[in-house]
Amino acid sequence: MMFRMGWLLPMVVLAGCPRAGRKTDVDPSGAGPPTAAPGPVRRGGELDGEYRDAVRGYAIPVPPGWQWTEGPPDVALQLRLEDPASGTAVEVWRFSGTDYSLRPRQDCTWTFDDRGPYLGPGGMGDHIVGSCVPGDPTAPRVFGWMVETPEAAWQLEGHVPPAAIVRGLAAVRSVIERFRFEDGA
Repeated sequence: MMFRMGWLLPMVVLAGCPRAGRKTDVDPSGAGPPTAAPGPVRRGGELDGEYRDAVRGYAIPVPPGWQWTEGPPDVALQLRLEDPASGTAVEVWRFSGTDYSLRPRQDCTWTFDDRGPYLGPGGMGDHIVGSCVPGDPTAPRVFGWMVETPEAAWQLEGHVPPAAIVRGLAAVRSVIERFRFEDGA
């Protein structure tokens, strides 16, 4: 009996330890590469090729092969979509209030911003758009679109690496133009 107890206790302890290297949740710092949200989803999920956020009431397409990561619940970053093959990404930001100006970005300067008839969320319309050039020439270019709602300003961004500028920007636009609010707003 003593022999059995001698090996049983270490086995019980080992069985209760998590495996090293297994990711159990999305990295809330955003430091790691985005992955599809494992386990329970906080606000939304993917259905029929779209990410749908039940809390904020929006939907955005997820192209085949792209991964998505929800932002932490208490920050402006709501969602990040990324194509791991090209490094192209789309981010959905939500800012309370009605300041519809493009938000400053660290190490990037908005060199162009305008309001006018541009293709953007919902297709052609009166949109605020902009492009942000990073200080590092190898860093992704950032393209922005503002979506105005009575309670918040939504900043949709496309992050396109210089090596994928033509195809990446086309992919970003195809995603951004189909962003919509579920209630039709």
